[in-house]
Amino acid sequence: MSSADIDSTGCVIRPVTVSSGSNVELVDDHEEGEICEPSEGPAPAVKDRTVKEWEMVHGRMYGTHKNDLIPKSLSVCTLDETLQFRFGVILVPSLSPSPAQPSITSEERRKFSELRKNTGCSVLPSNPMLEPMMLQIFDGLQWLISLARPEGGGNAISPSQMPAQCWDLDQKASRYLSRRTKPDFMVSVVRWRQEDGCGYEIVPTAVEGRSYRLIVYRATDVLHCFRLREAACLDDFIEELCRYGVRFSMCVEGNTVKLRQKRFQDAIPYRPVGFQPDLSDYAYYVRKRRALLEDPAVARAALMHGGLIWRIAMEHVPDPDFIFSGPGQDTSRYGVCHRIRGIGKPDFGIWEESLSKDQLDLLCGVYRVYRSAEGSPNFTQDLSWFPRRCSFRNSGLDLGHWSPDAENWYQRRIQMYLTGDPKGCCLNQSEWKNTIRLWRNTSRTYKGMEIVSRAFVHRHLLQHAE
Repeated sequence: MSSADIDSTGCVIRPVTVSSGSNVELVDDHEEGEICEPSEGPAPAVKDRTVKEWEMVHGRMYGTHKNDLIPKSLSVCTLDETLQFRFGVILVPSLSPSPAQPSITSEERRKFSELRKNTGCSVLPSNPMLEPMMLQIFDGLQWLISLARPEGGGNAISPSQMPAQCWDLDQKASRYLSRRTKPDFMVSVVRWRQEDGCGYEIVPTAVEGRSYRLIVYRATDVLHCFRLREAACLDDFIEELCRYGVRFSMCVEGNTVKLRQKRFQDAIPYRPVGFQPDLSDYAYYVRKRRALLEDPAVARAALMHGGLIWRIAMEHVPDPDFIFSGPGQDTSRYGVCHRIRGIGKPDFGIWEESLSKDQLDLLCGVYRVYRSAEGSPNFTQDLSWFPRRCSFRNSGLDLGHWSPDAENWYQRRIQMYLTGDPKGCCLNQSEWKNTIRLWRNTSRTYKGMEIVSRAFVHRHLLQHAE
């Protein structure tokens, strides 16, 4: 970032050159010394302007401070927490001091490295006191990977290679999960009537005064909540899920919501063939997403979305506890209604605050770039600052929570944009898929864990057997 891009107040700008042939004219009809409100000021009188020229003038008037572009430092889960809450593995440090332990072999060092990669924690250092136990669970993680392979068939009934004493899904473990672990909560399957989707509702046994329904979308997330021994209410679960960047929904029944207006639509910018955005475009994108997230319903929906969208929203939401301000009374404004199959009762509708396709694209910084000079809207490709959901899904970053490796990738990506790194450019969606594969077996490890978690939840925790 050069000094020419930042003014004396720290705002990112790009100079507007006004020449005799320019089609941009700045007009100031205020008297000298007059104080202008933010909505007033020198008004741009633009004749036959281009989109780029208008955005440059807008950037001068409402500049983005350089601190707004620097990503926040976010505290993410440790390796120990990942193993405990996402895999159910309780690691007990060795009682022997580290110097008395024999030096590890090159093969053991390779296993430690592979274990951290497969759990999405490759950027985190290993704890020498826990390394002996990690060697014991290495084969267990390899077993999970085998379940996710096509030839594995997803058979979670196959003999587990996890050490029984440190895995809470094994009945021999001292901290075995069961319905008795959380007697104040039940779990039921939620299936959409007209959509190919389902989730799990965590239901308090004392339903009096419940203002919303909590739905998660992976069996692994159900077990994560049940592993929170001190959690006493749904709010405790939501606080933890939001901390980890897990997708969830806070829903209200359909008959409690009054329709007010149609869902928000925002135009995604179209750009000519060969377009490649620069730093000023990135600053403009940050301003647009910040303005969008100023709407409380949008901010809540982004936090509940989890993953990359959650991480982007965390840049502009000062306190994640803001999630408890919802669901709002205008859920139908930024929400969708799902028709739910009733079990032992008639079908019913639930509303959840959600993001429209345009809002998701705006948060990812999408540009629709024409493939030819003719500019047919039917022939465009989507360039974006961050991968769209279609590219993010099933990638090495889509693990069901925001991992340390995902945070490291996110921070490095933004630094590439801010420093002008030639590799830090907007990519189309095919390029994004190739870029964020990361470690081959990471997603397989978590898919295998989801297979095991689903079998456990359906067998031991569900209120209604399926």
